[in-house]
Amino acid sequence: MSEIIFIYNAKSGMVNSLIDWAHKIVSPDTYECSLCGITYDNLGRKAEWSAFLREIKIKSSFIYKDQIINDQKLKDASLPCAYLKKPNDMKLLISSEEMNSYKNLNELIDSLRKKLDELS
Repeated sequence: MSEIIFIYNAKSGMVNSLIDWAHKIVSPDTYECSLCGITYDNLGRKAEWSAFLREIKIKSSFIYKDQIINDQKLKDASLPCAYLKKPNDMKLLISSEEMNSYKNLNELIDSLRKKLDELS
C-alpha cells in the first residue's frame, strides 16, 4: 500500500506549535515551513486541505523534522517536502524547492493531483 509522507520544516510539540503560530502571524514571510504556511491558518488545518486528503485514495502521514530518526534518506532531505512510500521503495514526490514555490494551497493540491494521476 502506498503512502504520502509529508515532512514539515518545523519541530513537534506544544511549545514549538505556539512559537510557529506566533511566527506565522507576526512575520509570515520569514516562516521556514511553507507546507505549514499554506495548509494551516491561525485556527488550524484548512478545511480544503483536510477535504483533499480525505478525497485522495492514498494514506497521508505528517512528520516533523525532529521526528525523523532512523531513515537516512529522510534525515538528509531538504525540508519541507513530500515522499511517496511504497512497500519496497520510497522516492521524492515534492522537493523542498518545489514546495517552497507554491504560492497557495490550490497550487499544492493541483500539483499533487497531477502527480498522483501520473502514478495511477
